[in-house]
Amino acid sequence: MRVTIGTARQVFEEQIAAFAQRLNLVGTRRFDDIRAQEHFRGFAVAGAMKADLLADLREAVGKAVVDGGTIQEFRRDFFDIVERHGWRGWTGEGTRLGEAWRTRVIYRANTSKSYSAGRYAQLKDPDILAVRPYWTWVHSGLAKDPRPEHLEWHGMTLRHDDPFWQTHFPPRIPPDYGCGCRVVAVRTPDDGARTSAPEGWEADADPGAGAPPQDVVADIRNFVEEKQRKLPPELARAYGAMVEQYLIDLPGGVEILRQTRGAEAFVMAALASRDAKQPARSLGIVPEAFAERTERLGVQTAGKSLALDHDYTLHILDRHGTARELLRGQIPVTAQDFVALFEGLDNVVDVRPAVPARSRNGTPRVFVVMEVDGVQMEAVLEVRRRTIVPFTMWKRRT
Repeated sequence: MRVTIGTARQVFEEQIAAFAQRLNLVGTRRFDDIRAQEHFRGFAVAGAMKADLLADLREAVGKAVVDGGTIQEFRRDFFDIVERHGWRGWTGEGTRLGEAWRTRVIYRANTSKSYSAGRYAQLKDPDILAVRPYWTWVHSGLAKDPRPEHLEWHGMTLRHDDPFWQTHFPPRIPPDYGCGCRVVAVRTPDDGARTSAPEGWEADADPGAGAPPQDVVADIRNFVEEKQRKLPPELARAYGAMVEQYLIDLPGGVEILRQTRGAEAFVMAALASRDAKQPARSLGIVPEAFAERTERLGVQTAGKSLALDHDYTLHILDRHGTARELLRGQIPVTAQDFVALFEGLDNVVDVRPAVPARSRNGTPRVFVVMEVDGVQMEAVLEVRRRTIVPFTMWKRRT
């Protein structure tokens, strides 16, 4: 199986997990009969009241979410289901335009809702929040008749814990059906960006249109982590091969693959035996140029060893080494990137304190940015007593 751009954009693990939480089949007569947190645990289609009808409709929507099915495929399943169950009188029935509109609403509302909840769970990942604690509203720019308030919010940057996001995390479905807006995580607001929520936003608040509650986020995260733990080695290798094939199709992909061959023995040993903890392995000494730059930050790194930590290495590869990175506009991290990270420390683009600047036990952390053969690498390094180890890292095209 090859990973296509269309599939990669439509489906990711947290989105699948978010849809999996919506197990309660809710019979409704109107679109607004389901409110607030019911949207994250329940599945409903306005006018559909019978449990067996709802179950089949949920399965059809699930194919779109899990397999990245197209709206054309969903429409074929939808018409087969309503005919089989004898569902008559549904809004839009009887005209070509009406049926196209209604099936599009059902398809987009359900796929967008699971995308929104899954995306929120992704952005709430502690690794991402440590270096990108702000969220920016991005208007889709695709609507023929865009909502004025959504256009006004384009570029607005608020902290991830601002109350605004609890009821306005996009895409806002409901109540703004058809909303295609999204959020991106950033380190700090851009100069001139709006940094306060719009006046009167509380009056437009709809809990069902915002962020999922904490218990839903926890269930999404547990679902994904459990799935990763159960992934057999042969499937993990096949999954890696899919990523490689996808990279080949991208500009400069072959060159990226060339760099990822010959992975470090430490990383491969950690992957081969996750429970057998590998001792920290030194890969050299901190370059003098890098030590001078961290010293200006009040962090002493001179003479320390560059090393890899077993648990941190697995954490990086699990979080940033899969095809899920492509959905974030990033490139999956590979074993060879750990070597490239250490080799490039003497010529980094930027060095600054991480956010937060220390781990829970008080160990200093620094954030670094470097460019390697057209790829920007960003990492958080933990400065221990004798060693420096990568805490997290990711890549993107420059």
